[in-house]
Amino acid sequence: MEKSIEAVDYISELPEPILHHILSFLPIKEIARTSALSKTWFQAWKTVPILKIDFPALMAGNRDRYYYPEFRIRHRNIQVSHNFLEQILLSRHKQMISLIKFKLVMPYLFTNPEIVSTMYRWIGYALESNVKHLKIRVGQTNVDEKSMYCMPQAILNAISIQVLDLSHCKLHLPSTDNVTLPFLKKLSLRYVFADDNVISKLVAGSPLIEDMSFTNCFGIKTIQIFDLINLVKFYVSNIDHLERLEIQAPNLHSLTVQGSSWPSVLKVACLKNLKSLAIHRAPITDKWLYEQLNKFLIWNPCACLNVICWRVSRFLVPVFLHCT
Repeated sequence: MEKSIEAVDYISELPEPILHHILSFLPIKEIARTSALSKTWFQAWKTVPILKIDFPALMAGNRDRYYYPEFRIRHRNIQVSHNFLEQILLSRHKQMISLIKFKLVMPYLFTNPEIVSTMYRWIGYALESNVKHLKIRVGQTNVDEKSMYCMPQAILNAISIQVLDLSHCKLHLPSTDNVTLPFLKKLSLRYVFADDNVISKLVAGSPLIEDMSFTNCFGIKTIQIFDLINLVKFYVSNIDHLERLEIQAPNLHSLTVQGSSWPSVLKVACLKNLKSLAIHRAPITDKWLYEQLNKFLIWNPCACLNVICWRVSRFLVPVFLHCT
């Protein structure tokens, strides 16, 4: 007589941090479905520290139609999704459950004022949950400043944030006129509108920053990076109307500057730890590059520097590299 084999759910017996790690790879809709598996999975779902809300993905069955405004506003599935997510975030907020990462992708947010208000609340819930990694995209490419969604000013004073990734939006200074991001280590701005004052305060208010990236941003004419001793990577690309870029970072390892519109003045000081220099589509000459590399070798006779240089013109932009 054959012995029956009892089914055992070993996965549900895993420690909650491992279950959280498994859930972190799933979209939020699939994470919610796991809550029906067992009490263990239900508890893991309630306390998962990573939430990724991607509305185009949530509307997978109607992905193409999602991009038509009249469909987005009236379609029942979108309202159901809003209500579902609102309940999730509100419940977590009431229970004071911390968030490690919160990602929100909503490309056509600004078409509906009610949805904009909802997004403000969701981001507020994330900030009040001491989120460490915040990634927000709530707008389109190729729109003007007036059509861009303005990020809640509280983001620039969220002391828990360590990674801030914003795209397709605009930034205004808080009413205090100050930025306080004491634990921020990585900043990425893409298709973001911000003026020089915002960027200046953002740099000054992020003393521990290690990685800084600006891509296809608007409204910025000057970027000055001083006294950031932890900065090891700096990337700037396609900043139209950028007039001046100054960097003084003694521990900088990687520097990339590229774009069809180059700053009138580029000054970089203290390159003694530089390991990678990438200059793309730059109006520089062979003579200039040779002189700068010779200077670097004098400062660092045993250093190994990886240089990538793509040029578009024989005319020289005033660029100054020196080490003090």
